[in-house]
Amino acid sequence: MFFSRKTKPTELAFGKVPAFCRYELHMERHRCTSDFIRKEHQGRDRLRVLDVGAGPGLLKRFCDFGEIEWHGVDHDPGAIETSASLGYAMKSVDINEEPLPYPDGHFDVVNASHVLEHVPNLGRCLGEMSRVLKAGGLLVVGMPVKPLLTHHLLRLYYGLKNKRKGLTTHAVDVNALKRLLREGLGGGFRIIDLRGFRFISARSCTNWENHYGFYKANVWFGKRWPWLTREVNVVLRKKGLSSATPSSRP
Repeated sequence: MFFSRKTKPTELAFGKVPAFCRYELHMERHRCTSDFIRKEHQGRDRLRVLDVGAGPGLLKRFCDFGEIEWHGVDHDPGAIETSASLGYAMKSVDINEEPLPYPDGHFDVVNASHVLEHVPNLGRCLGEMSRVLKAGGLLVVGMPVKPLLTHHLLRLYYGLKNKRKGLTTHAVDVNALKRLLREGLGGGFRIIDLRGFRFISARSCTNWENHYGFYKANVWFGKRWPWLTREVNVVLRKKGLSSATPSSRP
């Protein structure tokens, strides 16, 4: 049936992780990030990746290729245990208050998927991720976004009603997100890719995302009009010399 309410995952999204649908758009941010990590791995023997807010280690499940040294930070004991069981070298870190416990320029790729919207001091957190990333390395930021102007109206509403916003500190549109990244990272990065996901999505309510054509249509739309989708991935390249070969650049 095209409409079918679901109560538990019964499929493997992209053949990788348990999910409600085979092409679940909720997982597309990890699948997309894995494409950039694969390209970054080309021409190298090994890659060192940091997953900030690693959670249950979903990104690693999508990166079943090459020699990758996986590191992760999280503050949730359950997430730390799960990711460690998958092969992450995990550290318990509260990124709101603590620095990342790694030396400068230690990683080839730093990923932060659906993490930064919960961080009050976004500039400090971005600065730490920049610090531990090598010159020429990739920073991948995934965040939920609001349609243009909606986040301003939400901030006004919550302010007037004196209501809490829940766990999400930064409710932004795409242009505001780009501005926050520029402010937090300074001029040391350039955006090499920005795309949206989940223009239309109802993964636990319908079977739409079991259909490859529906999935491809959402991806096509998100590449062209990311400001109309519900979440985006921003891929940035840190400026400076890198040991990467030209073929590893997306």
